[in-house]
Amino acid sequence: MAAHSVNDWLLEPASLTQRLIALGQGFHVQQIFQGKRKANFDEANVLGINPRDEVFLREVLLFCGHQPVVFAHSITAMASLRHSWKSLQGLGNQSLGNMLFNNPKVRRTAFQFKKLNPHHPLMRRMNQIQELRQPLDSPRQSVWARRSQFFMQEQSSAIMVTEVFLPSLSKLDHKDWGQ
Repeated sequence: MAAHSVNDWLLEPASLTQRLIALGQGFHVQQIFQGKRKANFDEANVLGINPRDEVFLREVLLFCGHQPVVFAHSITAMASLRHSWKSLQGLGNQSLGNMLFNNPKVRRTAFQFKKLNPHHPLMRRMNQIQELRQPLDSPRQSVWARRSQFFMQEQSSAIMVTEVFLPSLSKLDHKDWGQ
């Protein structure tokens, strides 16, 4: 079993969903939340949204087998649901990655990387999710995340996708990678 570091996942430029499916370990998506919430301050700043305004938020867990390996947190302005990202509301337990990477009109920005400490809003949120209590090993543990924005060619509204890489991801068998 050749375990890869979290860096291999952080730097993956293609669809994370497709990479997880390729492992052949029973990939599936579990929607945790979908609806209106306020964006985290740093998200609102990057998206140019007033931090007091509500955004559309979708949170899911990506599983390989019975093990959650990625927590995904996606936000967009409410107005985007009437235009570019209207299909986002109907995804349920389907992969957002499939929708994004199968649309030739969608463009992705460069990644931003961050090691989330236990006080980061996403870490506090993850500690509230029952399915993540064990994979996080400890509520004081730090984990790596990446985020990027996706734009439609003809529209200026973005969806920001943050992917948090859980410790269980580095324990997967990556024998199918690049061979």
